[in-house]
Amino acid sequence: MIRGLAEGVSDGLFVAAAGAVARQHELDVISNNLANVSTDGFRELRVSFESVLADPYNTETNSQVYVAPVHTATSQNMGPIHQTGSDLDVAIDGKGYFAVQSGNGETAYTRSGRFKVNDEGSLATSSGQVIQGSNGPIKNLEGRVRIEKDGKVYNNDKEVGKITLYDFDRPELLEREGSLMFRPLDKQEAREVETKLVPGALEGSNVNAVMAMVELVRVHRSFESSKKAIDTYREMDRRLQQNVVG
Repeated sequence: MIRGLAEGVSDGLFVAAAGAVARQHELDVISNNLANVSTDGFRELRVSFESVLADPYNTETNSQVYVAPVHTATSQNMGPIHQTGSDLDVAIDGKGYFAVQSGNGETAYTRSGRFKVNDEGSLATSSGQVIQGSNGPIKNLEGRVRIEKDGKVYNNDKEVGKITLYDFDRPELLEREGSLMFRPLDKQEAREVETKLVPGALEGSNVNAVMAMVELVRVHRSFESSKKAIDTYREMDRRLQQNVVG
């Protein structure tokens, strides 16, 4: 009887601990979303969970079940578009991502359309990644540069390139790199898409601050419940040890 009780305490402790770890992960994700509620081009992250058997080969009804995070997906909802008046700002009105060359030379993707002309005269993101146009980098820029809604780039009223947009079969599963960059996983292939651009504007974060705060409170309460369960099982374990020793 004591052995069975001890096993029940141990199993309950591990189940509660797994729940606490899962909720802590979710709290971290929601907190990061809230921290970027004003970051233009930011896309909200959402955590998915699944139930996992402690012993997958044991199909008995008393087998312990744990909760575990499966993956963190990126919300594909659009953020609000707001005008800035800058010739180098551009928002995507619909699906798609800008293609950029990251620091290691590989291609990454972003929704952030706050562009600039870098020191080498190439069109780049605000953090320096070079924009990849339909024929490669858009370079040798000087003087006035503007972007039209069809993606064409003009330098002193002369067309010098075109911005191409790309999308994926499952964009929600893109791997995040920093706050605004993404990379495809699972061999997803980027494909060109026709999407209207909004010149002189930026897409804001798609995080709903009110909903995120509601979720933060809910998950925090769940986390506190898991912590209380852990404390309860620890106390039961302590008393059990005292009874065995006694």
